[in-house]
Amino acid sequence: MSYHPSLFAPLAALPLPFINGTPFALVLFLLYFALFLLPGLAVCSLLFGRAQANSALPVIVTMAASACLGLLAFWIFFFSKTLGRSFCFVVYLSSAALLLRLFRHKLSALALLRSVRNPLVYAAGTGLLYTAFFFVPSKSVGSDPELPASRFFGPGLPEDNLIPLFLADRIYDRRPLRPFCCGGWLSSDRPPLESGVFLLQRPLRVGGGNWLHYQLLASALQCLWVCGVWCLLVSLGASETRTKQTIAFLVCSGFLFYNSVYTWPKLFASALILSTFAVLVAIVREGRPATKLEVLTASGSVGLSLMAHPGSVFSLPALAALAFRNRRLVSLRQVALGASVVLCLVLPWSAYQRWVDPPGDRLMKMHLGDEPDPTSRSTWQVIRDAYRKHSAGEIVRFKISNLALLFGRHPWDLVGLDAVRVRPELHVDSRAAERSRRNQLEYIWNAIGILNVGWLVGFAAVARRSAKSAVPFAPWLIVAGVVNLTMWSLVMFGPSRTVTTHSSYADILLLSVGLLGWILTLPRFVVALVFCIQAANFLLVWVWPR
Repeated sequence: MSYHPSLFAPLAALPLPFINGTPFALVLFLLYFALFLLPGLAVCSLLFGRAQANSALPVIVTMAASACLGLLAFWIFFFSKTLGRSFCFVVYLSSAALLLRLFRHKLSALALLRSVRNPLVYAAGTGLLYTAFFFVPSKSVGSDPELPASRFFGPGLPEDNLIPLFLADRIYDRRPLRPFCCGGWLSSDRPPLESGVFLLQRPLRVGGGNWLHYQLLASALQCLWVCGVWCLLVSLGASETRTKQTIAFLVCSGFLFYNSVYTWPKLFASALILSTFAVLVAIVREGRPATKLEVLTASGSVGLSLMAHPGSVFSLPALAALAFRNRRLVSLRQVALGASVVLCLVLPWSAYQRWVDPPGDRLMKMHLGDEPDPTSRSTWQVIRDAYRKHSAGEIVRFKISNLALLFGRHPWDLVGLDAVRVRPELHVDSRAAERSRRNQLEYIWNAIGILNVGWLVGFAAVARRSAKSAVPFAPWLIVAGVVNLTMWSLVMFGPSRTVTTHSSYADILLLSVGLLGWILTLPRFVVALVFCIQAANFLLVWVWPR
């Protein structure tokens, strides 16, 4: 893609190697990430006077408010490009004005910045690291939209990462929605949140092409998983040291690296789901009734996660169980308010699926009825027909095969270091590394990788009756992840359909954080060894090979 004029013409005077190179991409990444956060921070300036640094709520409000404005931008652009552009400028000018007003009161501004500084810095640093490693083999960072699909796997992958861009382009350029893309998929088959966030920024493009802008912004959205994990740990009462250690381990996950730069919005959705967990956990730990702001934030995060990726629904069973177990902390009026918020976010898209570009239910038919091809039958007909075709014994075997596939087809391939050769010089067997990457990408057990050591540590601690983890309530995070994955395995129509790409990545994060709660109880040299193995897999198996 060519670079075209922007609002910031002086950038055209920069040397061509800088514009085409990774340093330029890193600068743009920070800029687009900051633009995403700006409206959310402005909303925080209205809601919080002097926010407490140990509270996750300002961070969650920042993410949810910015995402919500992105979703609103999608609908405004859908009806009118002129109104959409005007909305964009109004949002950013108003946000800048609100923040400038806040900074007149230095104590309030400093308190707010302290409350959101750490997770946002961690997410930005993670995004910079991932962006640099992602573009290492590329000669021109803005010229290859197929790079995310081909960077890690020889045959390449489908263009699922570009679907939000395709939808945003059609809405922005007022082009027909059909035909859409990618083997018969419709614009209504994937929710529009990531497209909306991109549309909100598109009139403010600074430099680079359309794909580069989308790639960097979408990667920043995926890296919000760092904020989601941070919010959860803070709500659980984890110390700052344990929080940093946990995030450091996760940043070195090849699975999270890949899914942060292959920018389908699954990690973005996971960040919002973990934010909901964080709000509810804080209420339960403190044993107090939920506030109106917490109900709005938690329900908004759920609705937005569904508008990011429908797979988020598979993380709701444990969340619902936790809410039901502590139902006395939330009044019926608050439940009704939360349900109304979710419906306000979801119903417009349901109307789009039904009347604008129907039917929009291909994913549900694929996952719940094993029907991969487009069909005019309703979702319930597809599910009913799928179950009627098989006997009860066959269906039971399907569910068992789904549960078995959680452990992968190669459960011992956790880190892929067998692909590394050190004699006569350091060398990575590209075929073996790609095989390991494929396993770590597709299977839950392999995606968690070396962190599965935490199972052994946890079982040993329980056997010794010294079951105190380094992360508070870590065993319950594991239980939540297991419950969600079990329910998911039973709902998916098999056989062997429980690959990670069909799942909610929030469950992988819940399990990873819970297992790290056990690993961090080990002696320091053992923790350091596990971290080195994790980092070696990240660098030698995921980053080094091209």
